[in-house]
Amino acid sequence: MKIRRTVSGITIAGTLAIGSVIGLATPADAASLVTCGTRTDFVKLISYREACFANAGLVFVPINERPMVSRIYSGNNVVDVTYHNSWSGNQVFRLQRWQYIDTAPNGMEMIIAFNIL
Repeated sequence: MKIRRTVSGITIAGTLAIGSVIGLATPADAASLVTCGTRTDFVKLISYREACFANAGLVFVPINERPMVSRIYSGNNVVDVTYHNSWSGNQVFRLQRWQYIDTAPNGMEMIIAFNIL
């Protein structure tokens, strides 16, 4: 009987602890893939296709897409772009609103991720 109460007490304490951690968790970043259409205010990645993103948050570029990104537009956003090059490893470049960058001529061999601020 005493063992059962102890186990029940531990289970309840564990459940409350997990619940309080979940309750205090901050919401996830909400960057999301959207249809580009004719809008120019979205973050846009150009590769063999266009991909547009809205809202603040971190987006990891899929591994098979990384070397194919040729241009990044910031739209009406400030964007930190994490890229890789052979001589200095991973670097971060900031695009201000309404800017773009062509990746290859600027030494960006692979786009790893971008963070819409």
